Amino acid sequence: MPSDANTAPANAAATRHTFEFTGTAGEMWPIVLKNLLLNIITLSFYRFWGRTNVRRYLWSNVRFMGDPLEYTGRGGELFVGFLIVTVVVFLPLVGLLTWAQALMARGEPFGFILFSAGYLLLLWLAPLGLYRAFKYRMSRTRWRGVRGAQTESGVRYATEFFFYTILTVFTAGLLLPFMEAKLYTQETNNRRFGTGRFSFSGSSGPLYSAFLISYALVVGGYVLVFVIAGNLAKLGFVAILGLYLFLGLAFAIYELAKLKHFWNSTKFEGAEFVFNGEIGELIKLYLGNILLTLVTLGIAYPIAQMRVVRFMTEHLVLVGQINLAAVTQSTEAEPGFGEGLAEGFDMGTI
Repeated sequence: MPSDANTAPANAAATRHTFEFTGTAGEMWPIVLKNLLLNIITLSFYRFWGRTNVRRYLWSNVRFMGDPLEYTGRGGELFVGFLIVTVVVFLPLVGLLTWAQALMARGEPFGFILFSAGYLLLLWLAPLGLYRAFKYRMSRTRWRGVRGAQTESGVRYATEFFFYTILTVFTAGLLLPFMEAKLYTQETNNRRFGTGRFSFSGSSGPLYSAFLISYALVVGGYVLVFVIAGNLAKLGFVAILGLYLFLGLAFAIYELAKLKHFWNSTKFEGAEFVFNGEIGELIKLYLGNILLTLVTLGIAYPIAQMRVVRFMTEHLVLVGQINLAAVTQSTEAEPGFGEGLAEGFDMGTI
């Protein structure tokens, strides 16, 4: 499997299917400002329709083989999903946790058991919401009239995510590449475009060299701070901000390795994805998005998301022959409403 564009097959010129992003910040800003104004007027309830506006713009400006994607989701679907999950899941959970805290205040051991169970349930629900969000967005994505799909309910994904997270914590984070590779495998192998299948054949092994470099930089940064300053409290705000910026950028080494390995081991109906981004470009993207979001107090976050989409489309190609005539409409059932769980855990993103 090629690891970058320079090692693509010799006949790649005839079989390279490119992605393109045609959107601009100038076109996005009116959408952002309209969403901001209506969110203020409606006390943030417009956010469901605002997110839909952003998605429609982004999707419509991503082109594959010259044709744009289409986002068919509606703000009302996201709103209904949020209402259902609030009533069916979050309000009962709040009641359960409140009752558990009251029992704990009276010194009853059952209160602690109940509170722990509720908290663990929340930890399991978060990845379930994430997977359901994948499922919704794929079902509302079309290209040339054919829609995407994400199979399975997400229960298995959430359960594996839950247990891998616990193991990762107990291994001081060293299990992270293994966890992410396992979850990406499940996400990708359950993803469809029409009747066409995506597949991932990689493992976590190739990620560990980059991960350990990033891990060592992060640990070394913390050790250095405590050796020099004794603790973070003795550092000024600017120094602390600089430290966390450095720690975040240190993991760009691992993030780039992950992007390359995951995409370069992913196929669609036999054709192979090739990602050719470089570390300098990824750091530039991170720094630009951090600055853009901080300076605008988060208002320009959709612009930052757009920059990520542009980065991915500029560095991703699909290499190989694809028999599009054999790819017919998906028969997978579409979710009836949107990303309620993801919204509840603030994981709506784009």
